[in-house]
Amino acid sequence: METQEDNVKKASETLNVPIIKMWSHDVSSRIGKNENRKDLAEIIDFCKIHHDIKYLIIDVPDRFMREVETYYYFKFTLKKLGVKLYYASEPDLNSDDSFARLKENLQVIAAEMSNRERMVKCSTGLKNRLRAGYYPFCTHQGYRKTITPGLAEPDPFRFPLLQKAFQNVASRVMTPAEAHKWLNSTDYTTRTGKKLKIDKFLKLLRDSYYCGIVEAKATFNISVKGLHTAMITPSEHEIILEILDGKQTKYLRKLNNPDFPLNRSF
Repeated sequence: METQEDNVKKASETLNVPIIKMWSHDVSSRIGKNENRKDLAEIIDFCKIHHDIKYLIIDVPDRFMREVETYYYFKFTLKKLGVKLYYASEPDLNSDDSFARLKENLQVIAAEMSNRERMVKCSTGLKNRLRAGYYPFCTHQGYRKTITPGLAEPDPFRFPLLQKAFQNVASRVMTPAEAHKWLNSTDYTTRTGKKLKIDKFLKLLRDSYYCGIVEAKATFNISVKGLHTAMITPSEHEIILEILDGKQTKYLRKLNNPDFPLNRSF
């Protein structure tokens, strides 16, 4: 990043223009994600307000965009605002002649092809990790990271509390709402120090990760036995799903209560 900043500063000296504001490229220029990139939205809004902006200086094209379609969309948007893209480390691209246009096209296409290749490799790597039983995504409630990427272990404080709440639902000792209320009556908090909300708790109850399964059905159609320690058994998980779907009685009614001997069925 320091090298890129130095190149941009040298380009501003060459153009004899001051640098009004700098953005560090700390977000991914992935295909399909560029339209809603925060830094680009801020740049466009900044140029709309400051009409004296003449250049957006970038080190090289792939620092700006790795997607052909949106590259030219944002380039044209900037052009309408009177702002020209200027490449600090690729001065040949800053000309308007045919050779510069051709070279620019080739670099943008190469950037997109490279990005697609990385996406395929990343996707293949994720699939292989999932199939091996690892979960290479965010750590679940009740667990904590280990030195092995994708393998979580029980959090010594949170795991037993959340496990008891799950088991109380599975054994029908408590309804999901009662189990949630009980959990929040303990010292259990999320990793951010907040109490667990009911909608989040209900979502956790449906998650097969807690019965030992790692899956990414929507993305890769993968569902396998995980390497992590399960919080509940598969049968308990099935019971919880039936309760949530209204297929099982959520609690057992006591017909014969010794405190109320006349309240019974004959």
